[in-house]
Amino acid sequence: MLTKTIFGFERARKAIKTKKGKPAYSKTNVDVRGDDNFRKDFIKIYNLKPEDFGEWDPKTKTFKMTFKNFDNSENATSKFLIKVAIESLRRSKALILQEYNMDQAKSFLLNKETKDWPFVMTDKVIAKEESIPTFTDKYELSKIDCRLKMFVWNGELFFRFVYSHLQAVINLCSRNTDWINVILKDDKFKEVYPEHLKTKFGLSTI
Repeated sequence: MLTKTIFGFERARKAIKTKKGKPAYSKTNVDVRGDDNFRKDFIKIYNLKPEDFGEWDPKTKTFKMTFKNFDNSENATSKFLIKVAIESLRRSKALILQEYNMDQAKSFLLNKETKDWPFVMTDKVIAKEESIPTFTDKYELSKIDCRLKMFVWNGELFFRFVYSHLQAVINLCSRNTDWINVILKDDKFKEVYPEHLKTKFGLSTI
């Protein structure tokens, strides 16, 4: 699932191996593969199109490129985030699962409800957060630069997935979007997904 997301790109950039021991890869608007010798920050890029290129700097002989965060994979990403959150809670903080109603999220995972489930790529913090994993699990995740956090806002439970410099936040209880307005108030990046929701919040989809 991560292949068609910015998280897959980051895995390739960080020279993470696949389960088969091969370089990680990503496929959004371009194809990206990690270095064959597993050197960090070395990637191979395939299937470039003219629209993927930005400004060319003749002095530094460099140019800007556009990478999509997701390639029609937002719903799959929402499910991934919810699934990781529930599994981590079940493993480390099982009692939390009894405190909050996550029936809507579970129905979404089972495809009983197919309406899009929003999430935001942001590092903005709107409530006190705490790690879900503890001790050994937390340590093992730190070795791959990954953190799983939770927080409560307006009576609902939220999950923050952190991988390297990337952060995604999702509501685990409902599709309520009030919290997104709070984040967008001061967040200059304003990355709301699925993409079509940007129009709802008056954001550019470009």
